[in-house]
Amino acid sequence: MRFLTLACLVLLDLGTMPRVRAGDFPLHEYSTAVDRYVSSLDDLSVEYSDEDRTADGSLVFHREHSLLSIPGHMRVKTVQHVTRQGAPVSARTEWSLLRPDGFYVISEKAEGQFVLKSWQQTVTSPLDVGADSPIQILTAPVCRASYPLVRLIRKQVPGHVVNLTDFRRVENGDAMYECRSADEVNGGRAETRYEMNADWLLTRYTMAGITEERRVSYEFAYTILDGRRLPARITARPLDKSGIARPGFEAVFRNYQRAQAQPADFSLAQFGLPESLNYKAPSGSSHQWRYFVVAALLFVVLAVGFRYLARRRRAAPVST
Repeated sequence: MRFLTLACLVLLDLGTMPRVRAGDFPLHEYSTAVDRYVSSLDDLSVEYSDEDRTADGSLVFHREHSLLSIPGHMRVKTVQHVTRQGAPVSARTEWSLLRPDGFYVISEKAEGQFVLKSWQQTVTSPLDVGADSPIQILTAPVCRASYPLVRLIRKQVPGHVVNLTDFRRVENGDAMYECRSADEVNGGRAETRYEMNADWLLTRYTMAGITEERRVSYEFAYTILDGRRLPARITARPLDKSGIARPGFEAVFRNYQRAQAQPADFSLAQFGLPESLNYKAPSGSSHQWRYFVVAALLFVVLAVGFRYLARRRRAAPVST
């Protein structure tokens, strides 16, 4: 919702750009990179916070998130604090649970007391979650205004038409690719300029409207964990006619680790809720299979060794 709200403010003419021929943008390569990035969010533990505020700056929304994930499963705890001119207004805790049987949002009414707020059975991928979900912040490097860019290009998002007008390979700092698009969003028109790194993750993009002189700029910084490029900071800043940034959105990530999770970490039972009949829990920790493989290999080595020693013993001459 935060990305989407800022995007709706966007409008400024950036001029005309040459239209590319069909197939100039390597859509298949980009789609593969998107899948690779989503997979990199598996077996992950990270804490992150985000903050945005109203246009006049009087209300500030600060949220602290903690993610735990294994393949096909994500769990995020979110604690939100709202302040007005520095004074507390409200606080709430919610849990987001993404599993093969759907997407759950669970509210924590009091310590140890939970209530199911929503369940979307058709939402099973991080790319499917709504704009107001903390999981969407994690997928922002492959999204434009809360929607997966690959789906926008393929015209798979109702009410959105994105036509690429320019694509080129560049070497501009962290940027390796640059493209532009002419957009129609629910009847409004805008143009977007994207910069992506070597992994096809967004490093910067600017959405600008045609009918009003407003725009919003998004910037991404990354860190590396076990060879995975993951977001370290995301900022979104609305810009006025003079290019001066107004209060916007910022997310900061910290304490990335490889997750050590158990199936119970993704159950409804931990919240005192009945388990779905359609849900099949994972068989064990996301890393248990590695230990089973190592143990099996060790048993094989020991068996071969004992058999070799037994043969040598039988073949040895008996002394008299």
